[in-house]
Amino acid sequence: MFLLTVSAQVVESTACAGYVLDKLKPYGLDKRASGIYPMKNLMDDKLMEVRTINSAVIFVGIRLFPRKEGKERNELYFDFAERYWLELLLCKDNFEALSKLKDDKVALFVDGNIFNLSSPSVKSLLSSAPTDEILFGNSDSLYYVGWKNVAGQEIALQFRKRIDLILGMDKRELEYFFFTHLNTYRVPAKAKAESPNSSTLGPSAMPNIFVRKGATYLIPEMMSDQYWRKNKDGSMSLLFDEDYIPESITNLFTGDGNIDTDVKVRVNQRYYTSETQKYECDLSKFCSFMHDEKNIVYVGIDALKDDRVTGVVIYENKDYRYNHGLYFSAPYTVFKDRKGYIDATLYTYIPTHNVQTIYGTDDNKPKKNLIEILK
Repeated sequence: MFLLTVSAQVVESTACAGYVLDKLKPYGLDKRASGIYPMKNLMDDKLMEVRTINSAVIFVGIRLFPRKEGKERNELYFDFAERYWLELLLCKDNFEALSKLKDDKVALFVDGNIFNLSSPSVKSLLSSAPTDEILFGNSDSLYYVGWKNVAGQEIALQFRKRIDLILGMDKRELEYFFFTHLNTYRVPAKAKAESPNSSTLGPSAMPNIFVRKGATYLIPEMMSDQYWRKNKDGSMSLLFDEDYIPESITNLFTGDGNIDTDVKVRVNQRYYTSETQKYECDLSKFCSFMHDEKNIVYVGIDALKDDRVTGVVIYENKDYRYNHGLYFSAPYTVFKDRKGYIDATLYTYIPTHNVQTIYGTDDNKPKKNLIEILK
């Protein structure tokens, strides 16, 4: 079930993809359908990939890196490299390429030296790719992606862990395509959550309830813990019970859709431009999508009211240094009936450094109330 209650904007392409397609037009390569195309008239020995979602072009790149078996898409940092190399190839000379690299704060290394006006052309550098020797480096804030050519030269891009840079989308496009990706997402078949041995879990103050301790996010109240109940036969199951509301709502969001319910979420997604978009979907699908995007999930309880629990979920993505923030309101009937609606306000793609500035701490005291900000 997926209902959109505000008309979705019609988009032909991202601004970045549209710009690349315009520059490809003189070569007859301005393709707008998903597929793999020979790069005739530009680099005859290379292939170009175009990706669309709901007919909108979101990716245009030159194929450089081998795909994993059974997996058509690369990790996003390889996607970035393939898109960015195509954009560099479309620069008219090294001067224009250098200007682009400077504007985007991307470094191009040729055998350990920074690319400059006297470096080999981008086209000649690309002629040595792909090879079997792929280069990859990863720090807290940077990726380093490239290859070693047959002459032993290392050719690589170094770029920031910023989702807008890596996907080639501005804030508005990221927000819009979040809904589009969620709408088209198909929940993969997943094995049932493996029941842990109680000896691997920590005790709790509640009888027969054990805790798998997770991390915290900036303040102790934002936790990624999971709660397990020991059954009469000695097996363990994820806790979901109307008598344990805080623990149950935490499991519902951190459990990757592994709790069997018919709960749905009504989302009011708030955009940077103050626009909103409302839609609803199965909560299990929403949670599975967030997990498959490699987000770490933290849950904090705001209040246990007469008829509902309210709180915040933070989805932290360390690979691309962004966060989603969600404020939820869940009626207690959800936990009794295992069905119903949770209302949520969602903010997407908040840069990690922005979150840390807002929610940062002085002497372990929050500057502002995390929950109040997302209400």
